[in-house]
Order: sequence, then structure tokens, then C-alpha cells
Amino acid sequence: MIRTLRLFALQFRVSAATSMAYRANFLIQGALSAAWTVLNLVPLLVVFGARQEIAPGWDRPSALIVMAYFAGVHAVIEGTISPSLQDLVEKIRSGAFDYVLLKPVDAQAMISAARYQPWRVFDLIAAVAIAVYALIQRG
Repeated sequence: MIRTLRLFALQFRVSAATSMAYRANFLIQGALSAAWTVLNLVPLLVVFGARQEIAPGWDRPSALIVMAYFAGVHAVIEGTISPSLQDLVEKIRSGAFDYVLLKPVDAQAMISAARYQPWRVFDLIAAVAIAVYALIQRG
């Protein structure tokens, strides 16, 4: 188990170093993530700017909590699972997946944590911030 966690940490460091090799690109990706989060909030702000409640029990903080949950799950999926699946498809297509199977580590762990998109942490931070704000508003 410790060996697998060390493998995950190593692959995360490699992905972080790869994405941060061009710092401007990393910061631009983070800014775009923040912009998409704000753009996803606009419909909720428009709807709840005109009304206090949509249906019984659905006020602005409740909708923000749902939105924050969606944004958090989306950040995790797009930051960890999706890049690794794309890498898996590429390795199968090119024939490099055979080398993954021959390594003395768990192949499933090796391929499921092959690549990360570290700038998705901005989405996750934004989702947590939205959830905290909504929970404070809810009381």
C-alpha cells in the first residue's frame, strides 16, 4: 500500500513538473479555470437575482451547494481520471501498454495514476470556497 502511494506521489510530481515547465501556461490554465467557474455561477446569480426561491426549499445557498459539489467532482474527474484514461488509450494504440504490464508494480495502479492536470486544483479550491460561502449563508 505504501509503495502504491509513493508511486502516486511520484507520478503527481512528474505531472506537476511537466505542467509547470511553462509557468505562464500553468497560470493561464488556472485563470481559465477560474473564469469558467465564474461563468458557471452567472446563471444562478441571474435566476436568484430576480427571485428568492425557485421551488420550496431551493434557495440560493442550496443551489450554490449543488453547484459546488458538481464543480468539485468535475475538478477531480478532469484532473485525475480523464488524463490517465487518455494516456491509457494512447499507450494501447502505440503498443507501450505492454511495457506497463511487464513492470513489477500493479499495472492498474500504474495506469490509473499515469497523468494528472495539476491546474485543476484551482477548480477544486473554487468549489470548496463556493461551498463554504453557501454553508455560511445557509447558517
